[in-house]
Amino acid sequence: MKIAVAALADTPGTRVSSNPARAPYFLLFDEQGGFIEVVKNPFRWGGGTKGYGIGSILRDNMVDTLIAGKFRKELQETLRNYGLTLMEGKGTIMKSVEDLMSMADVDAELDTIKS
Repeated sequence: MKIAVAALADTPGTRVSSNPARAPYFLLFDEQGGFIEVVKNPFRWGGGTKGYGIGSILRDNMVDTLIAGKFRKELQETLRNYGLTLMEGKGTIMKSVEDLMSMADVDAELDTIKS
């Protein structure tokens, strides 16, 4: 499992972005919650809001789960079509990743958003 978090800055100590389509960065973590790398979001400005661009970036980076503050319905549908599990997070990125890691069964369905 690889985790991406929509981020306001390029460090794990920053806050989770409330809008993944407009997040400046995605921070990637491994299945143990270890920080891997930063991926810039080239679709932050003018890339549309349906999420196709970020869906392809996350797919290319083999991401399974995306954490962000909120997901609009249209964006949810697009990202799910890319095979992503979506989880709402708030506060710092590390807190959101730790919350995900502390779930009893990480391999279970993590989608916390009501369809």
